[in-house]
Amino acid sequence: MDLAVAGLVRAIHAAAPPYALAVTGGGAGAVASLLAVPGGSRSLLEAVVPYNEQALADYLGRRPTSFCSAATSRDMARQAHEQ
Repeated sequence: MDLAVAGLVRAIHAAAPPYALAVTGGGAGAVASLLAVPGGSRSLLEAVVPYNEQALADYLGRRPTSFCSAATSRDMARQAHEQ
């Protein structure tokens, strides 16, 4: 892992309150990065990767208008926050 990325992840673990993370597509690599640096279990409550279109629709409770949009990412964040 790049040293700058590892430093950023350490800073997140040290400063962030516990959080749930919902990602899809290329964002799935972020989960691995967060867990590769010690401290992930203190800051990351859960990670959800609804990668398939049906899985994302199930996670959101409805089929989004677009699977790749700012609105869908906000809906994913809201759902993660509710968890």
